[in-house]
Amino acid sequence: MQSPPSVAQGLTLDRGDDREYHVTVEVADVTETHGKTVVTALASGNLPGSPAQLRYAFILEGGKVARLELH
Repeated sequence: MQSPPSVAQGLTLDRGDDREYHVTVEVADVTETHGKTVVTALASGNLPGSPAQLRYAFILEGGKVARLELH
């Protein structure tokens, strides 16, 4: 398994009511278990509940995402 990327991805969320949230998501870990690729990331920024740990599990079939689970 490859090491997770060290570069964080940033994005801006505009709610349409003069509030903007700036969020950075950094991959903390990538593992393979039971046929799933599990990605753990830390989302931080100026939004309520920050920072938050996010977990995604992917099942790939034919090089495409066949199933995505959000934990």
